[in-house]
Amino acid sequence: MLKDRFKRRVFLMLLASPFITGAVGACQKKEERPKVYGFGFDEVIEFYPELKDLEVYEYGLLNADERTIRFINFTDVKLRTDLATQFFIHFSDLASRSHKFSGTLGDKQINFVYVPSVSRREIIFITPDNVPRPYWTSQLEQYSFSATSIMTGDNGQITTASFMRMERTSSEFKKSFVVALEACRMSMRVKSTGYNSAVNQDLQKYVCVSYAFPLAAKQHGLNYKEYKDAISGTFVYTSDQKNVPPIVLSEDAYDMIPNFSLFNR
Repeated sequence: MLKDRFKRRVFLMLLASPFITGAVGACQKKEERPKVYGFGFDEVIEFYPELKDLEVYEYGLLNADERTIRFINFTDVKLRTDLATQFFIHFSDLASRSHKFSGTLGDKQINFVYVPSVSRREIIFITPDNVPRPYWTSQLEQYSFSATSIMTGDNGQITTASFMRMERTSSEFKKSFVVALEACRMSMRVKSTGYNSAVNQDLQKYVCVSYAFPLAAKQHGLNYKEYKDAISGTFVYTSDQKNVPPIVLSEDAYDMIPNFSLFNR
């Protein structure tokens, strides 16, 4: 079964990634299918048939500490792998510290800890923005806002990053936030006790939005006041359809976030 063959492999599709400079080109055909790091391209296409007519311009590895993240680039603009890697390293390092927290999620007071994600094989698909998502993610079409998706072969679960409540931020900031958010989701797992899976999924999203937002803000040179003003217009959508404001870091915590010099203001 296809999903069994892709068990434990995570597929992340980044549309118009901020780590790609320049416009993303249109789809182009390629007659010969390359072999992509350990399993055939035909097998990838069986999972994601919408890519079958696209040319693979580059593929390679992001070496984020002890993790190896594979990427396949279907655009003609080179991926800035050194910069992309920094996001994954940052969240892997954060998760390795296993900090304990207590926070409020809606009307719930929750104690939680975040730890490194279980090691797994991961692939990033970088595609032109006119390429559809895999056929089995059709439920995403109900959303009218921009979204990025983590798609797992285990169960076909979809997670999205919504920008409907980010009116104060620029398009480039939103793209940077998406990559930071997905790097967080792929790098660390939030654990709490005494709650069902829906609450834990909300908590995962809540924590990652709370930490991805300031990381993106720091890359764009926002000072602490600008970060607080921007995040005040952001909400995390929970499974019970509530809008929960994310954690706002202290000024000292914000100052400790590294700037990888991705962008110049």
